[in-house]
Amino acid sequence: MSKSKKHQLAIVPGNPNAVLVNGNLDFALKLFKRQVKDSGIMDLMKERKEFKKKSVVERENYRKARFLQQKFSERERKN
Repeated sequence: MSKSKKHQLAIVPGNPNAVLVNGNLDFALKLFKRQVKDSGIMDLMKERKEFKKKSVVERENYRKARFLQQKFSERERKN
């Protein structure tokens, strides 16, 4: 088996749902990126980039919840 053939039959690591490459690297890369995006790994890494105090996180969550509650209450008023 040639070196290029082995490379094309490689498995892309890093995700439990590994992608089997069958000659089309562009498709495999696209599929791998979609799986990483759907798993939320990158979002978690961005959150862990800097430390946030627990009080700051709770305040942000409170603001988000308040915004959503106002948004849905406005929808109910319109209906």
